[in-house]
Amino acid sequence: GEYVCLIGDDDGVNPEIMEAAAWAKDHEIDSLSIRTITNYLWPGAGLTATLTSKASDGQLAVSGYQGWFRFANASKEMEKLVRNGGVYYLDFQLPKLYHGLVRRTCLEQIYSRTGAFLGGLSPDIYASLSISCVAKRVVFTDYPLTIAGACPQSSSVNEGARRSHSKALEAAPHFRDRGEYKWCELVPRVYTLETIWADSGVAALVAMGRTDLASQLNVARLAACCVGANRGVWGPVLQGLIRGFRLQGRSPAAAVFLFVWYYITAVSGRFMRRVWNRVLMSAGSRKLYRVGGLADMEQTTRALVTCLKKESLSFEACAAGLASE
Repeated sequence: GEYVCLIGDDDGVNPEIMEAAAWAKDHEIDSLSIRTITNYLWPGAGLTATLTSKASDGQLAVSGYQGWFRFANASKEMEKLVRNGGVYYLDFQLPKLYHGLVRRTCLEQIYSRTGAFLGGLSPDIYASLSISCVAKRVVFTDYPLTIAGACPQSSSVNEGARRSHSKALEAAPHFRDRGEYKWCELVPRVYTLETIWADSGVAALVAMGRTDLASQLNVARLAACCVGANRGVWGPVLQGLIRGFRLQGRSPAAAVFLFVWYYITAVSGRFMRRVWNRVLMSAGSRKLYRVGGLADMEQTTRALVTCLKKESLSFEACAAGLASE
């Protein structure tokens, strides 16, 4: 195909994604990046509600969408991600192959440079940054074209929500059948979502010849986010923090000071944003659509289509509002 979308085997797509690919071709778009705000919990996922989120098995949740489209500057967004420690890449307006559409020729350019379409340990962030190095016309939208699913075996459940996996780096399933893999020395040697993201992001930048940017990874912020989101990782994370600062030619004292600063500001700030978003949704200030009792992705897809029809939204109508450039 001329456009490629990567999803997990527990994910789904809005049928309008075919219209989206045709629209992207007509407007010479290299990447149509979709903000993933449409989630489905498969029966048996077993998640419980928390202060900042609700969870119910067999439930589709669509929230916060307005149907906006805008052009994004992938180069600047890459720099922001590196300053953020290479974590939470979904917070940035970057190209996305995972839950996004990418022109096939961009992937072929990556292959010609690196000898592979994908590398690193996490295909989603690796693809995002490698595509950022070649894509020229990038559009970002919150229109729901894909559905992020979470089943009992999903890493988004075990590693993302429950954080129940072993934190030993050698326990990471990402290493299976990978042969010899060189872990980034700037990243703490511990198995968490944050470290996998950071390592794979750096791997993409290095493979695409952006070692100048990879060397600027904000190790202190990465360490703070990692400790704030995971239990029992203080020791290896702080050791990795000191090692990373020394490799960057910076003092251990600066590492400790910045770590404390980012732990206070970044971790607490992210939590408060999640609480605030929950408050807005509860108060009805943001659109929220939930439907339960869905047995599989076929039923979930139909529910999403029904939701969009109720809101009188369509991809074609929303995309028409994008200012031409």
